[in-house]
Amino acid sequence: MTDRICIGDVLDDPITGSLAQIVKLVPDGFVIEQTIVPHKPRTTLNHFHKSWTETFEITSGVGGCNVAGKNYDAGPGDVFVVKPGQTHIHPWNTGDVELHFR
Repeated sequence: MTDRICIGDVLDDPITGSLAQIVKLVPDGFVIEQTIVPHKPRTTLNHFHKSWTETFEITSGVGGCNVAGKNYDAGPGDVFVVKPGQTHIHPWNTGDVELHFR
């Protein structure tokens, strides 16, 4: 077993219907493509990161995203940038088809 994150690594959570795959490594982190099936609970609770910016780009489907305590509708082309210290909840699916984001 390795502690390193590798391109192609997959995290699959059947309870939340979330599938996440590492698709790119960058100097300050990594890029994940995530799929959320409809009619499942949210994948994360409200939280924050001390030292990194997290970005969510919706590529297909519809959902919601919470940044700094405010809920937003989310659809293809929407981008949410969460700065260090901002509370947020990762995108969740509000539609009847899969939600995809990176």
